[in-house]
Amino acid sequence: MALTAATETANDDLASFVLGVRAFHATYRGRIRDGLDYAQGAASYAAGGRASNTTRAWLSAVASEIFAADGDGNRCRRYLDEAEAALAVAAEHDDEPWVGLGVFDAAKLRAYRGGDLSRLGRHREAQHELTAALDSLPKSALKHRATAYIDLAETHLRLNEIEEVCGRALAALDLTEHTRHADSLRRIKLLHARACGVDQKTAPVRRLGERLLVFAGAGQQ
Repeated sequence: MALTAATETANDDLASFVLGVRAFHATYRGRIRDGLDYAQGAASYAAGGRASNTTRAWLSAVASEIFAADGDGNRCRRYLDEAEAALAVAAEHDDEPWVGLGVFDAAKLRAYRGGDLSRLGRHREAQHELTAALDSLPKSALKHRATAYIDLAETHLRLNEIEEVCGRALAALDLTEHTRHADSLRRIKLLHARACGVDQKTAPVRRLGERLLVFAGAGQQ
């Protein structure tokens, strides 16, 4: 529907955004080749003034994440650099507001960079970037902050730091109780399951499990 609306109104910014969303959906439904095609196609479509600089920055960040998930560090870095450059142009030229959800700014790009580093196996560097992003993201950015906490928890999981995993996952769950974002909840449940696989008897793992049960019960009321 959004793509139809974009086509009928000749809104290239919206069309670019929808293509970026399709890249995410394809990738996280197991079709990473399709996701890469959509991401690169969206970035190319948005180039040349078709989309706002902020939208172009976000599309490049999306592409960086998918290339990181595919293990391609070189292309990931290239798209991160493109995103940073597009945001700089947007800031300098008072770019029009973008059509995406929430905001996309330097703090959010830093969160993408941290998530990318985690996917590429550079977990300590990822922790530094994600912590800095959380310091910069506004308190009102509930979904973005939850995503950053989940990405941070995943870096700790890969280093078998279970107490830190549960602490970050609980912080994400606090935010998800407000947003009710299904994918955030799915990722938190997966973190808990994987933490249980390491040591289900520790107090932090039990606390996370108990909070998830309370969350599930509240959702049924």
